[in-house]
Order: sequence, then C-alpha cells, then structure tokens
Amino acid sequence: MLIGRRTAVGLFLLQAVLLSGCVRHLHTPYGGDRSQESSVRTAADTASMRPGPRDPTILTPRSDAPRPFLRPLPDGELDYGWHDGFLAWKPKPCTGAVEASAKVMISRRPGPKRWVVVLPIWGSSIYPPRQISRRLLRGAKAADTNVLWILGPDELFDWQAMAEARTEAEYLKVVEQGAECLAASVRDAREWIDWIATRDDYHPDRLGLVGFSIGAIAAATLVAVDPRPDATALVMGGGRLEHIFASCRGDARFGRNAASERFGWTREEFLLRIEEPLSIVDPVGWLSLAGNKGPAVDPSTLFFVSATKDTCVPEISRDSLWIALGRPERLQLPYGHKMSFLSMTFLGLHHTSHRVLGFLDRMVDSSDRPPGPPDLTTPQVPP
Repeated sequence: MLIGRRTAVGLFLLQAVLLSGCVRHLHTPYGGDRSQESSVRTAADTASMRPGPRDPTILTPRSDAPRPFLRPLPDGELDYGWHDGFLAWKPKPCTGAVEASAKVMISRRPGPKRWVVVLPIWGSSIYPPRQISRRLLRGAKAADTNVLWILGPDELFDWQAMAEARTEAEYLKVVEQGAECLAASVRDAREWIDWIATRDDYHPDRLGLVGFSIGAIAAATLVAVDPRPDATALVMGGGRLEHIFASCRGDARFGRNAASERFGWTREEFLLRIEEPLSIVDPVGWLSLAGNKGPAVDPSTLFFVSATKDTCVPEISRDSLWIALGRPERLQLPYGHKMSFLSMTFLGLHHTSHRVLGFLDRMVDSSDRPPGPPDLTTPQVPP
C-alpha cells in the first residue's frame, strides 16, 4: 500500500532522529565489585536507599499453586519451525479467574534448554514483549530456547477509581490495592518459574528474564528476592515508585490530578502519602532489605536500559534503581519514555532489541550444553 509524501517524509525524519539517538546513546559497562572500595556512601547511594517492605512474605509464591494447562495455539499463530506453541491456562494473580495467562513456545529439539520469561506491560502495549519473544524464536539460538511470555491485558492500578475517590483514605486504599495486584503479579511470575524448574527441558543455569516499563519494575522486584534468573534485562523501569506516580503523563496523571484538586495535596504531600502503600512492591526497598543480608543480586547478570529524557520514569527513579542493583551495565537512550520503544522497531533498526538479545545470548548461552534426553511431557488440556 502506498503512503503519502508527507507521511513518508515524516517517517524519514523520525527515523533520522532515532538513528542519531542510537549513535549518541550512553553506554556504561559494569565496573565490577565495588564492595571493597569504600564504606562511605555517596549522596546518590544514600538517596537510593529506603526501608524495606514490612511483610517479607508478600512476594512468596504459593507452594500449592496449580499447574498450568497447555492448549495448542490456533493454526497460523506460530510458524517458527523449531517450536510448538501453547496457550497456558492458570488462575490470574489479581482476580483468580482461570484464563489464558501466558504463551509458551517449546523447542522440538531434545534436551535441556535455556528458558526466557518475558513479562508484560500490564494494560499497555504488547509490542515490546511480543517483539523480544519473536526475535528469541528466530535468532541463532532459537532451537535451544524456550520462551514463556506472560500475558497482561489488564491494568494493575485502577486509575479511574483513584480519580473518583471521595476521601483521602479511599484514594490511598485504591493505590494499595494496585500495589498488592502488582505484588501478586510478581508472585505469579515466580510460580511460572517454579513450573519451568519442574520440566525436563529446564537447564538450571540458563534462565533469562526480560521486563519493559512496569514489567521492568516487576522484574527488578523479582530478582531482589529470587536468585534463579541468570540474566535479566530491565528496559525503561525504575524505583521509588511514588516519583513515577507523581511524574508520569500517562493514565497515572488522572488520579494524581484528582487528588491534588480534591484533597489540596502539594507534590511533596502527594509523594509522602503514596510512598507507604507503594512500598510493598518498590524494587529499591526490596533490594535494600535483601542487601542487609548480603548482595541482593549479582550486577554482572543485569542489563539496564533507560532514557535520559524520560519524564514518566524520572531521573531519581532510574538512578535509584540502577544504584540499588549495584550499577550494572547500562544503556541510556536520548529519548523520552514512549519514544524509546521506537528503537525496537524498524525505524530505530531494532537497536534496543539487538542489544537485549545480545546480552541474553552472552549471559544465557546454551550452545555448549551437552545434549539431554527428549522432553516427552504431554501438554494438559483444560476440561
């Protein structure tokens, strides 16, 4: 289909901006273990710390979590040669409804594989997780890779209920319910990993995890309490969630503006009021809590992608999480939050996708693993 001249010129200019940004990106490699350098914290270190959540069990997965049922994907939805595709049915973390909760792509090649768990951007674009999932299944290591893409069509936070809250207590209760839903989603991701670990095709040293935006927040929270991921890519995430709520121009602004107008809260008061209910799922708090008992996570296993002009995840949120994670390898793109994801499209020559996949290939390389027995597990079909 032909496109108009103005559209073509606009796409060309947008691509030029994206490509120049990809060239001008800032790359900070992981600097190695800093634990022996100095016991004196910098101002940035101190600012990144915060008290840990009061209930350390809130992210603990259920020991009796039901196993998912696998149903083959409809014809035409998967054609990657090496893989069989399934919809996995499992109770949803926030509602308990049994629905199609994940897509699972399983290689036909026998033996243990690397597994990559891809988290959703709950209630938002499916493009980034779908893009990474597809590229994992088409890459050089596709035949030795299984992918579990958790689906997240629903919002975790009820922005409309926040906007309609008549009292401060009602407003904060809605915020707390959203935070609990995000915490339940982290537990749910850990239960998926529990299920993967029971399979014959699971390689215990080849587990990857990828999260975008709110999915990156969930992934950072998960690795703070679960050591099993061997490589984790965090794209456009952050910590100190109250600052994200106070800054993001997306749906969060409706509830924020309503609170400011109805309750007369200043920005500082807004930050103070919502900090406590959000703390149960703030990755910086979980990393601080875990760090009191030793390193929370190995920074060399992390890849951190952020954007220098991101006003949804502001600098204090980006930097506090990066510091709390131990200053892992970092890619900083010179864009805003949403525009950064265009670097995963053809307009940006899939720059961010290539960097994430390159990191996973380096860290979760399955090419040297010995061949194992075939996985003869028969997928279960729900009644």
